[in-house]
Amino acid sequence: MERAAEDNGKRIAAELELLTSSNEPTVSRKSSIFRIPNILSKHNKEAYLPHAFSFGPWHHDECNLQPTQGLKVNYLNGLLDRFPDRSAKLLELVCAVRNKNDLARQSYAGKISFSDDELVKILVLDGCFITELFLKYSNAESRDPHDPIFTKPWMLQSLYLDLILLENQIPWFVLQDIFNLTNERTREPNVELHQLAIRFLSKIFSHDDLPGANEFCPSDILHVIDLLWKYLRANSSQSGREESSSCERTEEPTEASSCEKMEEPTEAKTHLPSASILSEAGIKFKRRKSRCILDIKYRSGVVELPSLSIHYATETILSNLIAFEQCCSGLPSIFTSYAKFMNNLISSVNDFHILCSNGIISNSVLSPQDAAKFFNKICDDVPVTHFHYDDMCKKVNSYYQKRLMILRMGKCCCCFLKTLCCCCKILVRLSE
Repeated sequence: MERAAEDNGKRIAAELELLTSSNEPTVSRKSSIFRIPNILSKHNKEAYLPHAFSFGPWHHDECNLQPTQGLKVNYLNGLLDRFPDRSAKLLELVCAVRNKNDLARQSYAGKISFSDDELVKILVLDGCFITELFLKYSNAESRDPHDPIFTKPWMLQSLYLDLILLENQIPWFVLQDIFNLTNERTREPNVELHQLAIRFLSKIFSHDDLPGANEFCPSDILHVIDLLWKYLRANSSQSGREESSSCERTEEPTEASSCEKMEEPTEAKTHLPSASILSEAGIKFKRRKSRCILDIKYRSGVVELPSLSIHYATETILSNLIAFEQCCSGLPSIFTSYAKFMNNLISSVNDFHILCSNGIISNSVLSPQDAAKFFNKICDDVPVTHFHYDDMCKKVNSYYQKRLMILRMGKCCCCFLKTLCCCCKILVRLSE
């Protein structure tokens, strides 16, 4: 009996040993492209999945994305046509990507089912398409007048969304190498790749151009969604902060800027009452002129928030920025904190109307009921340990409690005076 148990134990140990020896690690310390965890995608999986264009290996073979593969080939042809020796340039591009194949594979935190040759082919084709797309968007003269990407609005809209999906990324160093090897034949030889990318992404935000794109000089870009994260963070204002001297009796202003120090963790324990409850206590909401939605400011009973437009891309943008923060180790949870802050403020249609009436939120796609649930939907069950707005919430709560006490005292005084008045009337009648 004991011998049989020992044999079974050895067999199980051998099977586990074989399992561990054959199991290749799928997550590297260099990983920056992640599969979306179920806890994040459970409310809306569509916000994380490509609908027209696949980039990278994970969605490459999906049937619904195959029709656009021909467009990628057309863009590759257009790129190669700018060079006198097409074959030599293509070989140069392939060799450049192949030399970084291992690094590219490590960028994906998950299994890649393609061989090295297949992965290189995917990255070259997708990388050339993306760099050409950015160049054509920036230079209208370089576009084919019959290019469906620029003549069919639905296609360009799909590209905006598919390019910022965390699962649908290719490493930035692949794009940069391709751009460096082909940029001498473009109409803007002095422009940087990240500037072209920002110009393209600016359309998502309904701006002619995102502010400061030409002055923005990021380092160590991981991929397009990382570029967007870094750009939005960099545009969070830190220069306009009001300072209060020690002799002033006004409340010190609190401004949550993503450029502030993020190293000191604070647990997100501070609950903020909803906008309607705060309004009833006398706290006001005001639209703040700022480049970035993260720049929320509070001072002396006034919460100032930058405007936010809820449109076709808003949920996808915020959801993937939050997913990036949740999956990438050591990344400050600034957009997660923003969503949590807004979710605290908006818990009903009335809360949503208060922010809309003050010009803080504009909504063109959702019903008031769905809009009220918007932030709850994208940050429900999403943990945030380093809550960016913790100090601000504490100050708002402190002011709210003081106002609540004043209102209660006023109500008590009113009741007391009414009672006193009634007693006086009774005494007058009795004395008659």
